[in-house]
Amino acid sequence: MIIKLHKKNVEIDDEMVPVIKELNRLGIKTTSCCSGHNGGCEAQIAFDAKDVNVLLSKGMVSINWERKKP
Repeated sequence: MIIKLHKKNVEIDDEMVPVIKELNRLGIKTTSCCSGHNGGCEAQIAFDAKDVNVLLSKGMVSINWERKKP
């Protein structure tokens, strides 16, 4: 599916569109994603590292970002 993000038309797997739209609405800029199509079972989302900190600790993933003011 083609949607507009960051003032550009981008192609995103249909399954990922709601997730990507919500992350971007919250101020988390995504750079790529995949729903694990074609028989794959592993989905992927990549973030702009300038906007997000990802912490891994004791089996927990924490994604931290500064929220944009409305």
